[in-house]
Amino acid sequence: MVLDSAVAAFTLEIIARHGEPAYRLCNKDPFSLRSSVYLHSLFPNAKFVLMLRDGRAVVHSIISRKVTITGMDLHDYRQCLRRWTAAVQAMYNQCHLLGPRICLPVHYERLVLHPEPTMRMLLSFLDIPWNSSVLHHELLVGKQGGVSLSILERSTDQVIKPINTEALIKWVGHIPEDVVRDMPSLAPMLTALGYDPRANPPNYGKPDSLVIKNTFDLKVNKKLWEARERQVVEKRESIWRSWLQKPRTKAEHTTSVAALENSTHVETETFQTTITGLLSTTVNASEIDRGVRRI
Repeated sequence: MVLDSAVAAFTLEIIARHGEPAYRLCNKDPFSLRSSVYLHSLFPNAKFVLMLRDGRAVVHSIISRKVTITGMDLHDYRQCLRRWTAAVQAMYNQCHLLGPRICLPVHYERLVLHPEPTMRMLLSFLDIPWNSSVLHHELLVGKQGGVSLSILERSTDQVIKPINTEALIKWVGHIPEDVVRDMPSLAPMLTALGYDPRANPPNYGKPDSLVIKNTFDLKVNKKLWEARERQVVEKRESIWRSWLQKPRTKAEHTTSVAALENSTHVETETFQTTITGLLSTTVNASEIDRGVRRI
């Protein structure tokens, strides 16, 4: 009991101090849902959102963007797909144990293709009033009232775009043929989550008119958006190079990492930051008060 209280207080401290004060605090951490039953025991008023995506797209994104994840070999699609299956199965099982009032699974493809009905469902689950701004997050990038999105995050160059279908099938044609052939046995969670492991390319459905328009506009202004993407990527790489090349002591290393994270942010809309990962955990004000008293 004492240890659980200490863990809860520490977790609240990290989340609360990571941004501006807010009635609801959100934590985006892809692997938190593997412990969501325990987290719910610490924060009984919290709700969990499990973002589900085609594992082939997830693995291709991890490998192509060189996202370091413990236990995943970025040179081996087969191994990464097995790891994805194990991780998502654990998260899905935890979500099922919590039940639909506490944990909501949301398919990424459905969110992209049908953003308004999906977001209405999600906001209702979180007891948040509907606001159409969640459909146009790109208009709030860099505007006052947004939140800081780290330029060091490898998906930032995509988040600056309006909701579109470009990323849905980027993985097609990049996975080795032998891995594609063995997909049903390599990643059985694809079938469990409603995906066709043999469909290549898959048919996720027809997008809503807003998404069709956004995707068309991106193609028409392709050079402009590519330039914006390059600008974000080049700035991120420049920051990392300058940071890595500077000699420092161990203490300076720890301090500079924190300073680097705090000084390299771009503005974006609050809710988009929350939903573009695998997990969002919401903690309301009563949880914060109780956590402070525990401290």
